[in-house]
Amino acid sequence: MEAAGLPPARHLVYTHHHWDHVWGACAWPDVEVVGHRAGARILAAEVRRPWSHQYLRGEVEANPRLGPSFRARAWAMPSWEGFAIIPPQIEFDDALTLPCGVELRHVGGRHAEDSTVVAVPDSGVLLLGDCFYPPPFHLREPDDGYAVDLIERLLDEAELGRYE
Repeated sequence: MEAAGLPPARHLVYTHHHWDHVWGACAWPDVEVVGHRAGARILAAEVRRPWSHQYLRGEVEANPRLGPSFRARAWAMPSWEGFAIIPPQIEFDDALTLPCGVELRHVGGRHAEDSTVVAVPDSGVLLLGDCFYPPPFHLREPDDGYAVDLIERLLDEAELGRYE
């Protein structure tokens, strides 16, 4: 960012609490982390877990449905040195507009109860995170699919000018 002449980041926004969306926050010590209140509650519990390869193996042995997610976590972490889960320092319930004008809105859903969309009005971009995906594998039911109704609602809002 510095090499590109951009100002330093001030906020890191969690679109939801899943590991592949939050575990990198510890690499950004000088930013404020922002997330939905439900995700903050979940991450506060995640902080207390004894994260290690041994812990991940034990959890998969106890619940084999965790295998895909927990094996991916193990592959992503060759070392646990310096790792920490960072819960949001700024929490919101329904919506929040950051000082820079970025708009956050809770949409929830089956993928994650804290799913949040992020609108960057100046660019006309709406970041969806994974809000329309089915639940994670270990929670998935046979009839779970994409949240087409949520996508349709967001598209309708875009047509009404809520998002570009």
